[in-house]
Amino acid sequence: MAKKKLSKKKRRRRLIRRLILLTLLLAFVTTLAIFSPKIVKIIKLAQEAKELVNKSSLDTFMASGTTVIYDTDGNELCTMRESKDMYYVDIGQIPDTLQKSFVVMEDKDFYKHKGIDFKAIIRAVIANTENDEIVQGASTITQQLAKNIFLSQEVTWQRKVKEIFVAWDLEKKYTKNQILEFYLNNIYFSNGYYGVGAAARGYFDKEVSELTLAEQVFIAAIPNNPTRYNPLTNYDNTVGRRDLILGKLYENDMVNSMDYYTALDTQVVLAQQPEVSKNNSVETYARHCATESMMQANGFVFRTNFNNDDDYEQYKEIYENSYTLFQQKLLSGGYKVYTSINMDVQQMLQDAVDDNLKGYTAEKDGVYEMQAAATCIDNSTGNVVAIVGSRTQDLDGYTLNRAYQSYRQPGSSIKPVIDYVPYLEKGNTPDTIVQDEYIQDGPKNADGTYSFSARQTGSGKSFAEQDISVAANITSTVKDATGSYGEFLRVDINGDGYGALGAMMQAVKWTYYGNDATRTNAVATYGTKFAADNWMHKVMGIQLGLTDSARCQLPAGYDGTGYWSLTVYALGYTDTTIDFEATDANIVKIKAPVSDTSKLSAAIAAADALNEADYTAESWAAMKLEYEEAVDALAVAEYQADVDEATEHLTAAINALVKVEAGTPSDSEESGNTTDAGTSDTSVSNVKTGDSNNIMAYIVAAVLALTAGVAVTGRRKIKNVR
Repeated sequence: MAKKKLSKKKRRRRLIRRLILLTLLLAFVTTLAIFSPKIVKIIKLAQEAKELVNKSSLDTFMASGTTVIYDTDGNELCTMRESKDMYYVDIGQIPDTLQKSFVVMEDKDFYKHKGIDFKAIIRAVIANTENDEIVQGASTITQQLAKNIFLSQEVTWQRKVKEIFVAWDLEKKYTKNQILEFYLNNIYFSNGYYGVGAAARGYFDKEVSELTLAEQVFIAAIPNNPTRYNPLTNYDNTVGRRDLILGKLYENDMVNSMDYYTALDTQVVLAQQPEVSKNNSVETYARHCATESMMQANGFVFRTNFNNDDDYEQYKEIYENSYTLFQQKLLSGGYKVYTSINMDVQQMLQDAVDDNLKGYTAEKDGVYEMQAAATCIDNSTGNVVAIVGSRTQDLDGYTLNRAYQSYRQPGSSIKPVIDYVPYLEKGNTPDTIVQDEYIQDGPKNADGTYSFSARQTGSGKSFAEQDISVAANITSTVKDATGSYGEFLRVDINGDGYGALGAMMQAVKWTYYGNDATRTNAVATYGTKFAADNWMHKVMGIQLGLTDSARCQLPAGYDGTGYWSLTVYALGYTDTTIDFEATDANIVKIKAPVSDTSKLSAAIAAADALNEADYTAESWAAMKLEYEEAVDALAVAEYQADVDEATEHLTAAINALVKVEAGTPSDSEESGNTTDAGTSDTSVSNVKTGDSNNIMAYIVAAVLALTAGVAVTGRRKIKNVR
């Protein structure tokens, strides 16, 4: 029988199929040739993975070693050991729902796959591609166990391939129940708890088999991110994820509706946390440095610069996960950590902190409120020789190590190093006069300019879309010589508009032209900061003073009389320039000593005779401020000018008091506050009692200053981790 001839259409299809097969064959051969070295590497990784798993036993997943930390002389400082072997729990003792909580969230096909879930990999690829970012992972519980026990956290294809082979071989050697048992006993539950047994004991003071459904799912919420879901610091976050897991269990018919709603409505109450020995400054710092050293040795790249907030948040999550893993390895790995700490210097530094603050005994929650931190660094090596994180106190439990955990700007603490030392090394002295002027090729402002005004008046980025205002309704007065605040020349700015200008004032520039009435050629320029050298009072206006120390910097042959320009720099305002001529009557001569305080005493007595209830709250507050300054001026009176100035201020404030109209309720009546007759005197004489408030403000300010100034974190360095 003759062979039937194929149709043209079928011949075309056969040809296309053969071409496709040929193309695929060529692609395979080409790929094999290109990637043959990698194929060899993969085969080697597979062999290494098999060896790791073959050597493993139950002890691999439950035993932990003791890590020892040594000082620079090789003396033992402390030991660290986790207790997972103590709380290891057999799978039969772990509630079924607790097991399911991890499976449904981490690996829903756990009981179906062979260690690798190819479906999950495909789902993750699709999801991550659609979102153009990593939104879904594909690691199975077995892979997570493989990574945590046998491998590192480095992000390389070799590590990932080896992880897959280890997971594959684990599934061959151990049962699903054994793998889940190993996993649940090795994951981190925050606050030093490793494994479900330790977590049940730590958070609920129960055996894991005794946990309620709500408690089971609650602790199951923690390991996904032990920092974010730390129940001691982020309880609400933990509850939120617990509810999510409960929903997944309910959706998959792993709990019935009654149990679901009961657990959902249950308020989880944590047990009182057990007292643990206090971690001293050296231990906490050494553990931190050792953990980061292990991270770096395993490929973690530390970053300090970020493109945006999202970039930072992604890095932070990666950092926290890696930090948690390697701290676990440090605690259980039996490492020897050698530090650069000198215990003799450490004790001296601790004693110095304690002695300087021994007079401050106030406590909050059992911890001294007034705190400090200090770090001693060997400048020749950069090694940390001593580190103190707080004052010595007989406390149980962990205390904050402020030396490295409380991040602050270095502030003025770096000025002696970067400014003053080089200045003195060049032969200058504290008496050397430095002219504030432009230096060729010298430093510039952040915006690329040298001009003071360009930086201070609102032309920067923060004010780019804001209209620049012009100071209006202001007047200026060149004051007669008083020198009450240590200045030799003073200009006051008054008028209706001074308040708005003063609120945004940043700095002042004084330009002295001598006898040049055209103000063309300046003979000297001075700059003053608002906070340091100038004052603003509600009653007196803005008071701008050129300090007496500038007198010694006047050019030879000049005494300060003549023509001046004063420029005020304020955020959101154009430069406000005031031209004036200073006469001999405006220049403060050498201060005369106190000769008469009778007028000041009379002004204080007049204020004492007044009744707060008779005046508006605003005017009374202004007067009270001047009253307190007058009392202080009288107590420490040294120069007559100071006494006269205080008298002028208080008198002006008294004259500016505004009477409360008849029938108008006072502030206390409006607010409903009442006082018992004879127990609360509201007269001005009682203004003095406000001094205690001032003292407290000074104390608080001192606390902040001391903490910020002393807590300078130095370069952290650990000699070796092995």
